[in-house]
Amino acid sequence: MRPIFTLDSISAELERLVASAPASPSPVASGDELLDTAAAAALLGISPSTLAHWRSDGLPCPPAVRLGRRAIRYRREAVLTWAASLERAS
Repeated sequence: MRPIFTLDSISAELERLVASAPASPSPVASGDELLDTAAAAALLGISPSTLAHWRSDGLPCPPAVRLGRRAIRYRREAVLTWAASLERAS
């Protein structure tokens, strides 16, 4: 019995699908840079471990974006907006 699909036909179809797929918009394309925990903490003037503890303990902190299982990123504008909201509140 002859297989319905061959490796070549599957490979060609995958290449066709990848070529025709729309490019996903990059979160950085809008000018909203994503920062890792160390960079976001440096922007705030605190240690990366403090920012990580605030986030994991549910304390007030800038909103984070999870990329995959472990990667946490912060939008630069969100970090700056969050810090500015603290200044006005005090």
